[in-house]
Amino acid sequence: SLHRILDIMGVSESDISQVIEMALSKADKSVLKSDVISEKQMDFLKALKDESQKVIDAQLKTQGIVKVQSVIRSWLVHRKASLLVGSELSRQTHYNKIFSHIVDREKRYLAQLRQLSDRFLTPIRARSASGKEVVRLEE
Repeated sequence: SLHRILDIMGVSESDISQVIEMALSKADKSVLKSDVISEKQMDFLKALKDESQKVIDAQLKTQGIVKVQSVIRSWLVHRKASLLVGSELSRQTHYNKIFSHIVDREKRYLAQLRQLSDRFLTPIRARSASGKEVVRLEE
Protein backbone atom coordinates (compact mmCIF):
# COMPACT_ATOMS: atom_id res chain seq x y z
CA SER A 1 0.00 0.00 0.00
CA LEU A 2 0.98 3.64 -0.22
CA HIS A 3 1.60 3.72 3.53
CA ARG A 4 4.21 0.93 3.29
CA ILE A 5 5.95 2.58 0.37
CA LEU A 6 6.15 5.86 2.26
CA ASP A 7 7.52 4.03 5.33
CA ILE A 8 10.20 2.35 3.22
CA MET A 9 11.17 5.69 1.69
CA GLY A 10 11.20 7.33 5.12
CA VAL A 11 8.61 9.92 4.09
CA SER A 12 5.60 10.71 6.23
CA GLU A 13 2.12 11.19 4.83
CA SER A 14 2.03 14.78 6.03
CA ASP A 15 5.26 15.51 4.09
CA ILE A 16 3.66 14.24 0.88
CA SER A 17 0.52 16.28 1.51
CA GLN A 18 2.59 19.43 2.13
CA VAL A 19 4.62 18.96 -1.08
CA ILE A 20 1.46 18.42 -3.11
CA GLU A 21 -0.22 21.45 -1.51
CA MET A 22 2.82 23.64 -2.27
CA ALA A 23 2.95 22.42 -5.86
CA LEU A 24 -0.74 23.05 -6.32
CA SER A 25 -0.63 26.50 -4.76
CA LYS A 26 2.35 27.52 -6.91
CA ALA A 27 0.67 26.12 -10.01
CA ASP A 28 -2.55 27.95 -9.24
CA LYS A 29 -0.67 31.23 -8.77
CA SER A 30 1.32 30.86 -11.95
CA VAL A 31 -0.05 31.35 -15.39
CA LEU A 32 0.51 27.69 -16.31
CA LYS A 33 3.49 28.31 -18.49
CA SER A 34 4.89 25.30 -20.23
CA ASP A 35 8.16 25.60 -18.27
CA VAL A 36 6.41 25.70 -14.84
CA ILE A 37 3.82 22.91 -14.90
CA SER A 38 1.44 21.63 -17.53
CA GLU A 39 -2.28 21.32 -17.06
CA LYS A 40 -1.97 17.55 -17.33
CA GLN A 41 0.64 17.52 -14.57
CA MET A 42 -1.59 19.77 -12.48
CA ASP A 43 -4.52 17.37 -12.89
CA PHE A 44 -2.22 14.48 -11.99
CA LEU A 45 -1.05 16.25 -8.82
CA LYS A 46 -4.64 17.01 -7.82
CA ALA A 47 -5.64 13.39 -8.43
CA LEU A 48 -2.57 12.21 -6.48
CA LYS A 49 -3.48 14.52 -3.60
CA ASP A 50 -7.07 13.31 -3.57
CA GLU A 51 -6.06 9.64 -3.70
CA SER A 52 -3.40 10.03 -1.02
CA GLN A 53 -5.95 11.79 1.20
CA LYS A 54 -8.40 8.93 0.64
CA VAL A 55 -5.69 6.42 1.59
CA ILE A 56 -4.80 8.40 4.71
CA ASP A 57 -8.46 8.67 5.72
CA ALA A 58 -9.01 4.96 5.10
CA GLN A 59 -5.94 4.09 7.19
CA LEU A 60 -7.12 6.33 10.03
CA LYS A 61 -10.55 4.71 9.87
CA THR A 62 -8.94 1.26 9.85
CA GLN A 63 -6.78 2.15 12.84
CA GLY A 64 -9.90 3.27 14.70
CA ILE A 65 -11.71 0.06 13.82
CA VAL A 66 -8.72 -2.02 14.91
CA LYS A 67 -8.62 -0.14 18.23
CA VAL A 68 -12.34 -0.72 18.82
CA GLN A 69 -11.94 -4.41 17.95
CA SER A 70 -9.01 -4.66 20.34
CA VAL A 71 -10.99 -3.11 23.19
CA ILE A 72 -14.00 -5.35 22.52
CA ARG A 73 -11.87 -8.51 22.29
CA SER A 74 -10.09 -7.57 25.51
CA TRP A 75 -13.42 -7.03 27.25
CA LEU A 76 -14.72 -10.39 25.96
CA VAL A 77 -11.61 -12.20 27.19
CA HIS A 78 -11.88 -10.58 30.63
CA ARG A 79 -15.59 -11.37 30.78
CA LYS A 80 -15.03 -14.99 29.81
CA ALA A 81 -12.21 -15.29 32.34
CA SER A 82 -14.37 -13.83 35.10
CA LEU A 83 -17.20 -16.22 34.20
CA LEU A 84 -14.78 -19.14 34.26
CA VAL A 85 -13.38 -18.02 37.59
CA GLY A 86 -16.92 -17.59 38.94
CA SER A 87 -18.01 -21.00 37.72
CA GLU A 88 -14.79 -22.51 39.01
CA LEU A 89 -15.45 -20.96 42.43
CA SER A 90 -19.01 -22.27 42.50
CA ARG A 91 -17.72 -25.68 41.38
CA GLN A 92 -15.07 -25.57 44.12
CA THR A 93 -17.71 -24.60 46.68
CA HIS A 94 -19.83 -27.51 45.51
CA TYR A 95 -16.86 -29.90 45.85
CA ASN A 96 -16.13 -28.53 49.34
CA LYS A 97 -19.74 -29.18 50.40
CA ILE A 98 -19.58 -32.72 49.04
CA PHE A 99 -16.25 -33.33 50.79
CA SER A 100 -17.62 -31.96 54.08
CA HIS A 101 -20.68 -34.18 53.75
CA ILE A 102 -18.48 -37.26 53.17
CA VAL A 103 -16.30 -36.38 56.18
CA ASP A 104 -19.40 -35.93 58.40
CA ARG A 105 -20.79 -39.30 57.25
CA GLU A 106 -17.46 -40.99 57.96
CA LYS A 107 -17.35 -39.46 61.47
CA ARG A 108 -20.85 -40.79 62.16
CA TYR A 109 -19.87 -44.20 60.81
CA LEU A 110 -16.80 -44.32 63.08
CA ALA A 111 -18.92 -43.29 66.08
CA GLN A 112 -21.38 -46.10 65.32
CA LEU A 113 -18.49 -48.59 65.01
CA ARG A 114 -17.18 -47.49 68.43
CA GLN A 115 -20.62 -47.98 69.96
CA LEU A 116 -20.85 -51.42 68.38
CA SER A 117 -17.43 -52.29 69.71
CA ASP A 118 -18.16 -50.95 73.20
CA ARG A 119 -21.59 -52.63 73.51
CA PHE A 120 -20.93 -55.97 71.86
CA LEU A 121 -17.34 -56.76 70.92
CA THR A 122 -15.68 -55.72 74.19
CA PRO A 123 -18.13 -57.69 76.40
CA ILE A 124 -17.82 -60.75 74.15
CA ARG A 125 -14.01 -60.61 74.32
CA ALA A 126 -14.13 -60.15 78.13
CA ARG A 127 -16.37 -63.23 78.54
CA SER A 128 -14.18 -65.22 76.20
CA ALA A 129 -11.03 -64.28 78.12
CA SER A 130 -12.59 -65.20 81.46
CA GLY A 131 -13.64 -68.61 80.16
CA LYS A 132 -17.36 -67.95 80.42
CA GLU A 133 -19.81 -68.88 77.78
CA VAL A 134 -19.69 -66.19 75.10
CA VAL A 135 -23.33 -66.35 74.11
CA ARG A 136 -26.12 -68.17 75.89
CA LEU A 137 -29.08 -69.48 74.09
CA GLU A 138 -31.41 -67.36 76.23
CA GLU A 139 -29.63 -64.13 75.37
